[in-house]
Amino acid sequence: MIESANALSETKLALWSSTADGTWGDRRSSERHVRWHFDALSDDGREAILVVFVSDVQCGPDIQQDDADRTVLFAYFVDGKAVCRTSHTLASEVDIGNVFRLSGTDGEPNFIHTTAPYGSGYSVEVDLKLNDGRHLKASLEWLSVESDLLSDEPDVPAGDLKWNIAAPRADVSGRIVITEKSGKTKNVRHFRGTGFHDQRTSSHDIIAGSREWLWCRGHFTDLTAIFFRYWSREADKPANKLVLIRDGQMCSYPAEFVFSEERLLGRGRTPIAIHAGDGIEMRVAPLKTIRCGEAFKRYIADITIKAEDGLHRSNGFLETLSVPIWQSRLGTLWKKAKLPWQ
Repeated sequence: MIESANALSETKLALWSSTADGTWGDRRSSERHVRWHFDALSDDGREAILVVFVSDVQCGPDIQQDDADRTVLFAYFVDGKAVCRTSHTLASEVDIGNVFRLSGTDGEPNFIHTTAPYGSGYSVEVDLKLNDGRHLKASLEWLSVESDLLSDEPDVPAGDLKWNIAAPRADVSGRIVITEKSGKTKNVRHFRGTGFHDQRTSSHDIIAGSREWLWCRGHFTDLTAIFFRYWSREADKPANKLVLIRDGQMCSYPAEFVFSEERLLGRGRTPIAIHAGDGIEMRVAPLKTIRCGEAFKRYIADITIKAEDGLHRSNGFLETLSVPIWQSRLGTLWKKAKLPWQ
């Protein structure tokens, strides 16, 4: 289901779900801004993996200022603490479409969409440098549980954002190996959990061109829920999408969110309530901070969905981007808002 904006002043956020080769970015246009996101949470909730590719630093608030364009970020967390975080800049001659669709060149990360007798998914291979000459090698697989749910790519005007929820739910498994400069193995981690993959593309800078950005996702027993709020600087109103996936069906709802000053969790971690159609409500409460910059923050969050079949609760990811232009406005909303279930 694709919803169009009700007014020209609203941000247009077009969504679909496809793993087709063409969705990996328009390689013919050097002005296309691309952000590809993979994440996973372990079955016990203790471990988290994030792999992000950006075509330029303006597409990635989680990319360091000293990182260059065409950067791959890999981060691994245990109990909210970073075991490793490293990045790799692709060589200028590497075709970014091929890196994430076929096998990369020697020394480059490989993101390959594969099909096997037991299903289809993404094979992720990275070999990245850590501090003091150490290396991190990760071999991971995102085996799609739900994907290709809405294959027709929408046409949106220049400047608007396309959001491809390519694989909203995947079984993730593999291992991470850290070796010393001498080549001696220092640490081996085996991972198993549930993951997510999406792709965001735009003809303008995704970060520099935005006023607001809030994204979260949670996996439940028979349901996946994703919320994305994006407000373009060129628009008067934001776009809010709550997407629910169940039994191979993807439904999109217009939604709004509020903050609550009555349920603070400390350190500024403010629960968020999201209201959508059909009486659906979503509560997102940050639990552990795994990335905290001046403007961009990422959390492991407690996520609750209230739907017609009852309450669903699980852990997931939450990302927020606070740019100066709307910090004062956010404070006003926060003081007036209340959460449900109080």
